Amino acid sequence: FVIMDVRTPISTCAVVGPVYDAIFQKHTIRTVEDLLWHVPYRYLDATTPLPIANCLIDTTVVVRGTIQRVRSYVTSRKRVPIVEAIITDETGEIPLVWFNQLYMKRVVHSGETYIVIGKIKYDFLLKRKTIASPILITHQSILPIYHSFGRLTSTGIRTIVNDILSHIDETSDPLPETYRHRFELLDLWKSFREIHAPSSQQMLVKAQQRLALEELIRVSLILRMQRPTHPDAPACTLD
Repeated sequence: FVIMDVRTPISTCAVVGPVYDAIFQKHTIRTVEDLLWHVPYRYLDATTPLPIANCLIDTTVVVRGTIQRVRSYVTSRKRVPIVEAIITDETGEIPLVWFNQLYMKRVVHSGETYIVIGKIKYDFLLKRKTIASPILITHQSILPIYHSFGRLTSTGIRTIVNDILSHIDETSDPLPETYRHRFELLDLWKSFREIHAPSSQQMLVKAQQRLALEELIRVSLILRMQRPTHPDAPACTLD
């Protein structure tokens, strides 16, 4: 795999095919740097799972348990294919349900332990609580959620970003080390890693602060560069 830098075109990344590249181009994401600046708009904290017995209807929960069985079937009326997996912990069990996603039967395996993130719903027909279309991860983490681009979902973007972060050649930080040390700022590239794959809530906040400052610096520099091109512009008096 070729080591990338921030100027590497997205189209040359191994995990980005022609379809996804066309979607990125449509949204003016053309380089690795463009994608790194497509930061998550929220996060799901999967570091503190909830006991299954404590899960309440219509709430988004994080549970950790072991898959006991997996099956697929088709609903009798609308003929919708469904994959169902039963996950258990020491307090109880709850079904995980995916609609029109038969491939999940190959993804989820009995006997394996997962962390599940999803919303608790009540199945009135079967008179039980379920988690519909949950996110599955294998370790406790803070999960970034991205604005999706049509067929390119948040999960797809997260997969691509993680692959890029594992192959990127980190260049020098444009902000001098003396300033970073004085104001206790993260390195820019460390900030990108923490914003896309947070190691803790504290580091996530530090990364957000550094990237916000970086944007302010860029705007300030653009304005300063434009100033000499308008020497005769009248000054505005503001009360």
